[in-house]
Amino acid sequence: MDNIIISKQEQRIVDAAIKLGNWFLSLPEVGDKEAGIIKAVQASLTMLPAVEDGVLSLYGFSIEKGNSTHGLVRGWDVSLENSSETPGLLEIFSSYILIPEPIEQQAIAEKESHEVYMHWNAGEQGQNVAVDAATKWIEEVSKPLQYFDNGDILRLEMVHKNNYAELQLQHPIC
Repeated sequence: MDNIIISKQEQRIVDAAIKLGNWFLSLPEVGDKEAGIIKAVQASLTMLPAVEDGVLSLYGFSIEKGNSTHGLVRGWDVSLENSSETPGLLEIFSSYILIPEPIEQQAIAEKESHEVYMHWNAGEQGQNVAVDAATKWIEEVSKPLQYFDNGDILRLEMVHKNNYAELQLQHPIC
């Protein structure tokens, strides 16, 4: 069993990730299968700094605007893995995917300004965790539907070990 070192200042990020799971659980569309996976991911996060051998726990959501030729997909994810290929890694991030992918420098800079990536490797402190990035991610997941507009799609994905579930919601209630 590996350990991922989370500082007291960084613990607020993990707490926000666990609260994100609580929001998922509050959605009426989340059934027993999805709830079981979400709770297992939360349990893995609660166990930190210890990370169970062979674990793959992740969940996240995206808001999809537009269509396959023109649009935007914003996502927020939490991933915890401890395997022979990926020993003890916690990743917490957001993505901002413009469709089509931008090629102009200004559009690429805008995309990057919306994204956050934080990670912790087993045995190391989160030296790749900027305070402003942590604050941005926490603020965004504390109000998950702040970027949701009528006609958008809310997609939830969750995995724990060999269990996978995905929900696609057109009109989330909450």
